[in-house]
Amino acid sequence: MISIIVCSVNLVYFEKLKFSISKSIGVDYEIIKINNSFEKLSIGKAYNKGGRMSKFSNLVFLHEDIVFHTKDWGLILLDFLSTLNNPGVIGIAGSSYLPIVPSDWWVSDQSYLHMNFLSNNKEVNEGKGRLKSIGIQEPQEVFALDGMFLAMNKSVWEEFLFDESLPGFHGYDTSICYRVSQKFQNYFIPGLLIEHFSKGYPNETWLMNTISSNRSIFSHILNTKKGTLINKKLEIKTYHLFLGQLKKYAPNYGFAVSLSSFYLFKLNSCFISGRSFLIWFYFQFVYLKKLLK
Repeated sequence: MISIIVCSVNLVYFEKLKFSISKSIGVDYEIIKINNSFEKLSIGKAYNKGGRMSKFSNLVFLHEDIVFHTKDWGLILLDFLSTLNNPGVIGIAGSSYLPIVPSDWWVSDQSYLHMNFLSNNKEVNEGKGRLKSIGIQEPQEVFALDGMFLAMNKSVWEEFLFDESLPGFHGYDTSICYRVSQKFQNYFIPGLLIEHFSKGYPNETWLMNTISSNRSIFSHILNTKKGTLINKKLEIKTYHLFLGQLKKYAPNYGFAVSLSSFYLFKLNSCFISGRSFLIWFYFQFVYLKKLLK
């Protein structure tokens, strides 16, 4: 009933995950292991390869460094997939605000975050991770989700696929979530507790893939802002965070200036005009020059 696709590079993690699934899922399942120790695929290519090998109509794409703490979580998942309205991608950590500027799923305003999982970054004893539980623990409509757990109907995956042009292991989750959100509704779901033995490591690949994900649906992002309430404070804060990411990870200064200017003008076109724009742009330019050099 559920096909589970795992891109694996660590046998110890994979065996722990395999055992955890077997004792907790509660429904018929298959595990499709893409052994990336040998193939060296991007995670998007690995997941698409696994999806094509799947035999069930419900797909779950999992990191291998997790374990499950919820009995019969497969039944819970199938119920959500069959009862939620127009489900796209569903997961256990995500955000319900779609910024204009490139951003990963963890937007900087906690009121838009929805999550429930155990974070065990230090890899201490299983079950001893720190609980990250934010937001109402009911299904919530979101735009982007964390890639540790992504579930969807096979038909949704077949229509959108993971973007194989994205290299490495970053941005694949944001990309597919953003693209799926144009036709379906992504959801955060509660009641399915996972423990994740890892933490994120942003780098240049993460930055470039996040930018690519944003640009792939940029016209859709702008359209969602028309006639809706824009959180100006959050948009500006996200822009400032983006500047910091450009300073750390951009391939060169020219690229950073080009991208920061592009999004600055797009922000201004959405909610700043006239003399206010000129004044704000001047101060942003001064700030930008100091930050990026």
